[in-house]
Amino acid sequence: MVLREESVNEVDKGWRFFSDIDTDEFIYDPKNMTVYDFNTVVGFEPAVYR
Repeated sequence: MVLREESVNEVDKGWRFFSDIDTDEFIYDPKNMTVYDFNTVVGFEPAVYR
């Protein structure tokens, strides 16, 4: 799932990417969240570029 939220700082563009296997417990733990460059995300999953 992909969604866009309000940016939280100047680096954050608001895009959030989630997997089908991410549980609520996993998502709501801030230690599990990281900022990635868009090109890195495309390297993980090329379909986001289409």
